[in-house]
Amino acid sequence: MKIAIPTDDGFTISQQCKPESGFLVTNIQFGNIIAQEMRGALKNGSFAPSGEPCSLILDCQVVIARNISSIPREFLQLQKIELVETNESLVTNALKQFTRTILQKESDTCCCP
Repeated sequence: MKIAIPTDDGFTISQQCKPESGFLVTNIQFGNIIAQEMRGALKNGSFAPSGEPCSLILDCQVVIARNISSIPREFLQLQKIELVETNESLVTNALKQFTRTILQKESDTCCCP
């Protein structure tokens, strides 16, 4: 599962999902992070955007964000990308919280007798 988080620095979640934000895209399997990459532009200019910000996350299944306006929200709905809103400010905390939630859901639906 690929998860996108809007960030200006790769460590903190942006206050709002805005065009100049980059995205930290994290690939998670079985509750473990197997890969991470920064997409878009950081404030220091290390990463150059490769198209419209929303096009950077079309291969993601989930976006974790703090505040998201109606236009990006509608875009995510059209693309069938799940939006998870959080109050966390740190990327690592939001990912841990999301992963715990997913693992709990999976254990609740166990097919074992």
